[in-house]
Amino acid sequence: MFQKIVVPFDWSEPSYRALDHAIFLAEMDKNSKIFILNVVPAYAADPKKSLGFHSTDAFFKTPEYLGVVDTLLTEAEQAIRDALSEKLAKVANDIEIQCSASDSPAHAIVEFAEHVQADIIVIGRRGLGALAGMLGSVSYGVLRATEISVLTVR
Repeated sequence: MFQKIVVPFDWSEPSYRALDHAIFLAEMDKNSKIFILNVVPAYAADPKKSLGFHSTDAFFKTPEYLGVVDTLLTEAEQAIRDALSEKLAKVANDIEIQCSASDSPAHAIVEFAEHVQADIIVIGRRGLGALAGMLGSVSYGVLRATEISVLTVR
């Protein structure tokens, strides 16, 4: 049914529920693969972006700074792996956890899903920054920006 399933994960309750739905879908086909994607805010990659500046500063391109960003992404990936270890240990399907830094989570999710040629994106309806009762801006942005099927989860 769905061979490649992308699940954006931001530690919110809806993202946990989206992961549960993705696991359910994956269990229908033992060859399915689940990609769990965490998008770290852009300032982790370039603090000037979060302030609205375009970075031309050589510092933000140095191996030392890029090493700090790489460490941050590695630590975020390990935190997800640790937090979900019990749940993921019960899943027979292949699971990949990825973290990236972006100033647009919706764009990063769509770009990643297209890169892995996902069949479906399973996303929480509201994440950490959404207003109660409304479709979150990230899930809405994903819906608008992709031709890939999207399942939003309450």
